[in-house]
Amino acid sequence: MILVAFVWFVVWGVGSALLCLLGFAIAWFVQGPSAAADLATTWLFTFNGIIVGAAGYGTVTFICRERWMLVRGIETVLDVPRKYQPAFRTRIAQIASWRLTHLVAFIMTSIGGYIAWNAGIPLQGFSHLYLSIAVISYYYVGARGLMVFVALLSLFRYVETHAGPERPDRIRLRRPTRVRDLQAIDLYFILTSGLAILAVYVCFRTTLTAFQNAPPAYYKALLIPVLFFLPAALVYSFYPRWVLRQVWDTDTLVDVESFANEEELKKQGDLVRSLELRKLILEVKEKMLAERRAAPLFTFKDAPTLTLAILMLIQIVAQKDPILSNYFQTVFK
Repeated sequence: MILVAFVWFVVWGVGSALLCLLGFAIAWFVQGPSAAADLATTWLFTFNGIIVGAAGYGTVTFICRERWMLVRGIETVLDVPRKYQPAFRTRIAQIASWRLTHLVAFIMTSIGGYIAWNAGIPLQGFSHLYLSIAVISYYYVGARGLMVFVALLSLFRYVETHAGPERPDRIRLRRPTRVRDLQAIDLYFILTSGLAILAVYVCFRTTLTAFQNAPPAYYKALLIPVLFFLPAALVYSFYPRWVLRQVWDTDTLVDVESFANEEELKKQGDLVRSLELRKLILEVKEKMLAERRAAPLFTFKDAPTLTLAILMLIQIVAQKDPILSNYFQTVFK
């Protein structure tokens, strides 16, 4: 899976270089050699076209192309009762195609494009139009990737709602549980979330350097798209995996409760042994309940390390990167 992500990064890095070459050739014939050279320089260096193309388009392509693997894994590991199947299938379908995606993508592209346009996309004539389409397209692509995240969060919210131990017909893990599929799902969430955060950083930092001479109001407004993408990527990293852990724990709790209430336990010939076994079962149950009542970050084994590491990294980057540090000082002063 990591190799596939790397391949898509390379593909879109090469694709960005080819688009730059195409724009260079057209600008050469339409505007002349000087304009063509300015377009290539601005594309490659001012807007870091190859790196941003690889990070932005590569990440979203990987998310969208590999989501079928995630869907198959979810359908394999979750046992969904028949009465929940219609709503569950609707949410599964939204991961692949959601009407709301087009509306959200249009709104976010309009907002991002308006800010970028007024911030001052350079060049003139064809070169300006060609570069503007490329810059604004990142908001559209990012919005599509964001809606995949939202669809997955909606799906796992539905699973969490209908997986409680109080429900007689509840969503549970299939038996025997395929741990390998759970690990693949876990890796997909960690990898796509990490790539999304990297893409947000690369694209945001590039816009700050490219529009550093923008009017103050629009320069500050460059933060607005980040307020949509970054929180979603952070929540997406943790919440679905936490829900799967909750389903796992609930299954165990239900099994323990069922075993503790069996009549066979009361019919044991050795009363002392029977009481010791019941005590052990109750201790295990109480321990699991205490873990479930605790803060989620401290019950999911890898979540503290991963989530806190991401937050610490973001803080360090924001403080040590002079571009970001100066920007946040400007915005929040």
